[in-house]
Amino acid sequence: MNIYIQCRDGEEDFFNVAAYTVIKNTSKEVSIFKLNPKTLRESKLLIRPQDELARYFIPHMQKYNGLALFLDCYNYVNIDVYDLIAAFNTKAAIGIPQNNEKQPFLVFNCENRHNHDKLFPNMINSMNFSRRELYFWIPQNDKFYFHEGWTKDSIVFNDKKDDYFSNLLKESKEEKTLFGLIKKERKINFTEVNEQTIPQITSNQCGCGGKK
Repeated sequence: MNIYIQCRDGEEDFFNVAAYTVIKNTSKEVSIFKLNPKTLRESKLLIRPQDELARYFIPHMQKYNGLALFLDCYNYVNIDVYDLIAAFNTKAAIGIPQNNEKQPFLVFNCENRHNHDKLFPNMINSMNFSRRELYFWIPQNDKFYFHEGWTKDSIVFNDKKDDYFSNLLKESKEEKTLFGLIKKERKINFTEVNEQTIPQITSNQCGCGGKK
């Protein structure tokens, strides 16, 4: 399963902690992608100023195949992410935390026709960016809402470098060798989203003249 963790410049410590908590609790193979909105702009994929739009390119980067999990880097993952996926209704287009405006995580069914037919670069770059309108392309019955328990205990949003964060960061560094062994044993890959990992796009998809 592919996991995309949004990480802007200067947020590397938060990314490392988020990735560490994923790996610490994951029982199966995953691939973790660092999703930096700046990189999407450099590739001419994202042309809007809102960093929050980067997550909606995930189905495109998945070539509209499979399931993918988005995480903000300000998250502690206290569960096996496969438990989260198991709770998701795979007939839905997207899995959304219920009553949580921060959107700490999203599950994309990249193959769903609503994502495949409408969630492409040109449309994302023309989105009316408001919390209320973000999922307008998906009918209500194709949205899956995770109950509040998932964001209360299982995936916890925290954007402060508090003692708990410091301890996790220290733990990830102190156990670097073990960290590496866990990644190797469970076939966990780290990839930076860049020119090589972003699919080629056409000018009509990009809405910005295409890739040069």
